[in-house]
Amino acid sequence: MIKLIILEDNKPVFNPEIRMFKPFKRLLERDKSSKGDADGRKKLISTKELAFIYWFIDPRSNYVDVYPDEKIRTERIKKHLDLPEEWKIDVDIKEAIDFYKEQINIDFDMMYLESNISAASKTRDWLMSVDYSLRDSKGKMFYDPLHVAKINKEAGGVIEGLKMLKNKALKPESLSTKIRGGGEKSLFEDADTEDDE
Repeated sequence: MIKLIILEDNKPVFNPEIRMFKPFKRLLERDKSSKGDADGRKKLISTKELAFIYWFIDPRSNYVDVYPDEKIRTERIKKHLDLPEEWKIDVDIKEAIDFYKEQINIDFDMMYLESNISAASKTRDWLMSVDYSLRDSKGKMFYDPLHVAKINKEAGGVIEGLKMLKNKALKPESLSTKIRGGGEKSLFEDADTEDDE
């Protein structure tokens, strides 16, 4: 999974690998108001914008769970990052968010995790609907207590399995490794062509 921000000398800076991707590169290049080095690193506004994108959409972000309403989440992250009052999600930020979300969604481990969470959630909903007082037309219990007990007995294994899947899916990984492994070279081509303009 893409890692937008890394620590360098205990200070957050953007991961240099992301410069190869057009939506992130655009954010870095448009930041002319804050100082950075010759390589465009350590730019305050663009680093905060990358941090915003991470906290806004990344499943590892606590903000995603705590603030499901995107408007409230936006305001909280904006305040905590001390972004300017007039700052807002513009076209470039939206494009970067959409790109980052797409990369998360095509990650197999993440898709597999989400599928398993969805199945576990449906099982939980079914268990919540169990009512032993319900009977069929012949007076037989609608829900079999032995079947319910078996599901409950196996629940611990399901939860542990989900934790293991989550740790695997959310493990930070080098973007370049992901690309080399997945062979998605076309993602780089957009960024390369922009240099020629």
